[in-house]
Amino acid sequence: MSDLQEPAKSKKARAGRSPSYPIVPIGKALEQAQALRKQEGDYAAPLASAFAAWGYGEKSSGARQLLATMKYYGLIDLVGEGEARKVKISDLARKILIDEREDQTEKRALIRKAALNPNIHQVLYQAYPAGLASEGTVRHLLIEEGFNRDAANEVIAEFRETASYIQLYEFPYEPPSADLVFFDKISVGDFVNAEIDGQLQWKNPWQVVESKTHTDGVQYIRVQGTGDDAGSEGWIPVSQAVPAEPSLLKKKETGFIDSLFPPPPSPPAPPGKVRPLQQGMREDKASLDEGEVVLHWPENLSADSVRDFEYWVEGIIRRAKRRAGIGEKNSATTE
Repeated sequence: MSDLQEPAKSKKARAGRSPSYPIVPIGKALEQAQALRKQEGDYAAPLASAFAAWGYGEKSSGARQLLATMKYYGLIDLVGEGEARKVKISDLARKILIDEREDQTEKRALIRKAALNPNIHQVLYQAYPAGLASEGTVRHLLIEEGFNRDAANEVIAEFRETASYIQLYEFPYEPPSADLVFFDKISVGDFVNAEIDGQLQWKNPWQVVESKTHTDGVQYIRVQGTGDDAGSEGWIPVSQAVPAEPSLLKKKETGFIDSLFPPPPSPPAPPGKVRPLQQGMREDKASLDEGEVVLHWPENLSADSVRDFEYWVEGIIRRAKRRAGIGEKNSATTE
């Protein structure tokens, strides 16, 4: 029996349903990823086999919670629907688990990416980028985000352990250095295009004029537009840049992530040009006095994804209310 089962059984019944959150910290999740890979390799396995690798029975509720947690961290991929789903180690998890090099820079960056992938971890890190506030203050924020008290306490304990594991607050943010060795063949003076989800973003290539890097290895370039986009400029991650030469127009896998820290602003979209909507995606727009709000989402969402999507949107609205100074009482009177 897994040591994860007993705590799950002993938890008190919660009043109301809290948003989804990881039930184990990133360190234990990586141990479970290793257990699954040791049993199944890189192949997709039935749910029952994955649960067995984690020390759970097929009908265990703890197994379902752990399955969701592994998905939140991006350590597994799910193939298929319902009980016919199969589980396999994700590419992210595989890169972490097989990396035995002495230089652990890339591995640490990938673990950090997994650790900060869950929605609630992003909320906490955004609210407390230099270190967590007091437990009472953090609990109050989580309750505002929709968590009940018991769940909030569990999130705080889990996030503290995750933050300690990745040394999230051990090394404060420092301004990036201007000196940079670029990946592959990109350097200052080159012309590049930005590629997102397999689509090039600009009609004409933009020129690289400056470089910066974050302390964990994430690299950015400042680019200036050419042709119709002349005069525009902004920052993009090196991982999104592709050389302008046709023979080199392919996406590179750098192994680093784009969201270890809030990135510099990306180049603005040229006026009058709209990025084409990808197949299988939906779009909705709202025109506000301050500007336009655009929302994209996959049209075929599972029930779990719909609930997570709902929580994410509600969280955006709650934070917007706080910034606008709209409290619960104020919002009730203004509706």
